[in-house]
Amino acid sequence: MEWLKEILEKAEIKDGKLDVDAVMNAAQKEFPKHAVPKADFNAKAEELKTANATITELKKSNGDNKELQTKIGNYETEIANLKKNAENTAKNYALRDSLAKQGVLDPDYLI
Repeated sequence: MEWLKEILEKAEIKDGKLDVDAVMNAAQKEFPKHAVPKADFNAKAEELKTANATITELKKSNGDNKELQTKIGNYETEIANLKKNAENTAKNYALRDSLAKQGVLDPDYLI
């Protein structure tokens, strides 16, 4: 609002009256330099509302994402455990087969 203050300070007073027309002309020339058109302001305000709504949606989605990440972690752990069990089972069968070829009658007692 400094620009308006400068215009008013420079205003001429003739015969005890303010030269309103000169002040208005100066204000009309300076106003566009310091103000935003209503359409631009409304467009930016609408963009801000949209951005805030998007942020809110992303926050909601992020909560679900955290749950999904936890589930994925649990499934990865379960898969790793199942792989270990499968490897152990394969080793046991290979060992039993090898012991059976060596002539062991009951390889389960040795394992």
